[in-house]
Amino acid sequence: MKPANSQPSNAYIGASWLALIVGISAFLIGLWNAEILLSEKG
Repeated sequence: MKPANSQPSNAYIGASWLALIVGISAFLIGLWNAEILLSEKG
């Protein structure tokens, strides 16, 4: 049997990139706004 060579839809790819960007942005904003020393942020 040959494996199905199906690509994800453009909507799925776009939603995945959007979720990744939103997650990283939220993490960085939270880190920036945290009341901790710069050396503790890593």
